Amino acid sequence: MASTAQVNSLLSVAAELEPKEFVTSFPSSFGLLGRSIIIDFPCFHRTTCIMLDHVYIRSVPVGIEFPMLETFSLLHCNGNLDALLSCCPRLHTLLLSGILFETSDLRVNSPSLQELVVNSFSTERVNIVAPMLKKLEILFTVMLEVNISVLAPIMEDVWWYCCYTEESIVFGLWYLELLGFQATDRQGELPLLHVRASVDSSLFPYEPNFEQEIEKHMVVDFSLLELDLKTDGHVFGALVFYLLQINQISSSL
Repeated sequence: MASTAQVNSLLSVAAELEPKEFVTSFPSSFGLLGRSIIIDFPCFHRTTCIMLDHVYIRSVPVGIEFPMLETFSLLHCNGNLDALLSCCPRLHTLLLSGILFETSDLRVNSPSLQELVVNSFSTERVNIVAPMLKKLEILFTVMLEVNISVLAPIMEDVWWYCCYTEESIVFGLWYLELLGFQATDRQGELPLLHVRASVDSSLFPYEPNFEQEIEKHMVVDFSLLELDLKTDGHVFGALVFYLLQINQISSSL
C-alpha cells in the first residue's frame, strides 16, 4: 500500500525529468482504504500529454502553469477541475471518464479547448464555455432534470446523450428515458435529434414538461428526428403530435 507522501515524492521526481508524456495509474485497491490516491500535483513544464487514473488531486501549487500541455486525460479521478484547467493555457483535448467532481456540476471553462470527451458521470448541471471547441462527445445521467449551458459557437462534431434514471420528465403516461444529439461535418450525414420514451400505465397524468427539458439539450441545430417509443398499446399518437408541435422541433425539421 502506497502512502500519500511516497506517491507525491514520485510525482515530484517525474516532474523534474520533464517528460513529453506522463501516464500514471493507481488501481483503486492500491490507495488508502481502497480509495483514490491523494496527490499534490507538481508542475510539468515541458509535458504535452498527461493521463491520470484513480487519483484525488488535492491541490495545484498557486501560480504554476502547464505551458505545453495539449492533451489531458482524467480517468476515475476527482478534485477541483476548474483549478486544473486554469493552469493549462494551450489545452486542446480533454478526456473525462468516471469523474467525481467536488460538486455535482460539470464545469469546463477553457479558451483553448478544441475537443472534449466526457463519459460515465451523473450530474445536475452542465456548464461548458469553450469558444474554440470543435468536437464534443458527452454521455451522462440525471435523476430528475438538468440545467445546461453550452457556449461553443463553432462546434462541428457533436455526440450528446443524456439518460434519465427516474420517471421525472413526463407527458401523460409517457416518461423520458433518453435524449441525444448527433451532428457531424461529414458530407451526407444530417444532424439528428433522438428521443426515447416509454409508457407506464401507473403514472398519473402530469402537466407535460417534455418541451422545456428537450429544448435544454438543443446545443446544435438538427434536421432529423428519431423517435424510439416503447409502448404497451396504441397510445403514442398524442405524444408524437405534441413533440412535433414543439417550436424548436417544428422549425428545424
